[in-house]
Amino acid sequence: MYSEITGTNFTNKMNHNTLPLQMSRIAKPWYHLNHKKVLIVDPEKVDVDDYYAGYVGRYYFFTDKAVGQENFMMTPEAFKQAVEQYDYVAIPETHRTFTVLTQKVYHQHVITGFFKITNHGLKRIH
Repeated sequence: MYSEITGTNFTNKMNHNTLPLQMSRIAKPWYHLNHKKVLIVDPEKVDVDDYYAGYVGRYYFFTDKAVGQENFMMTPEAFKQAVEQYDYVAIPETHRTFTVLTQKVYHQHVITGFFKITNHGLKRIH
């Protein structure tokens, strides 16, 4: 863990728009181990394909159930079912398809932020 943190801190100093820094702009880190399901919406396909987004989510939210996803090309019904499998959704960077589907399904305009999934849509967590 120490090695991972040191590597992440080094990367953050070299690049001011890394995923961990984006996460710090939308949410506070969690410090207690939990099993909350967190969806990390990441428009960077490579971050999702190499599991980087999921790892960042696991460390940041101290959960074993954080998952990164980039592809949201699905019907509104499938989108709603997919999102409702999670407890929270983190959107550190604008994701056009996610924003459009959120508008269609929940009638909410979300761009970035950290949200709790409710029966009535996404509730912003400050």
